[in-house]
Amino acid sequence: MTRVLGVVPALPNDLLLETLRSIQLQTVPVNHILILSKRGNGGTFPSRMSEVLNDGLSHVKLADFDYLLRVDGDTFIPLNFLEENLKQNVDVVGYGHAHLIRVAAFLKWMNGKFAAHADDTYLNFKIQSEGGKWAYWNVKPMMTRGAGKRHVSTRYFVERGKVMWQNGYEPLHVLGSPRWDWRNVFAVAGYFAALLTRVKRVDCSRFVFWFQIRKLRGDLKRRRRY
Repeated sequence: MTRVLGVVPALPNDLLLETLRSIQLQTVPVNHILILSKRGNGGTFPSRMSEVLNDGLSHVKLADFDYLLRVDGDTFIPLNFLEENLKQNVDVVGYGHAHLIRVAAFLKWMNGKFAAHADDTYLNFKIQSEGGKWAYWNVKPMMTRGAGKRHVSTRYFVERGKVMWQNGYEPLHVLGSPRWDWRNVFAVAGYFAALLTRVKRVDCSRFVFWFQIRKLRGDLKRRRRY
């Protein structure tokens, strides 16, 4: 039987009832749920979130579980989310607000901790750079009413740009990000500020850079074809 640990970092304005019900009613049972309402201290938003997650995980024995299901408190998941995404049989499914992580891979390549110096996409890239497998969701999560209210500050987007630099994002990827959210113009500023001040990059940044270059080349080839 697959044993699943659910982890829910919750912030003000999160509609936890929707989130918790969606986890509790999964067609594949979640064996234990941690609700983390502690606030991180200082640093960037990603580092504060990692602090909260790692503090919560320190109170359980991760090796007792097969998968870690991390769902943000402003997100809910369809009732077959676990059932369908487990079928992919990979080390990591999804990212950010709904992450399904194989515990064995998390312990092996992340020492059972979320990285304090990077956002949640670092985990995906790190595991792939070590030879692990990542996949997009078979069944996607959904955002609750009022989701994203905590991410409205200019500072958040500037920090986001800095983290993009640290993770090894290539410039064209960053310059194109305002297409999806105009506030990413501040992320662009944060990225190039980090570049100019030579902020230290993470250990898998070279992998990320070339991963994105290959993806960009593939996208250009497909556009030429059609």
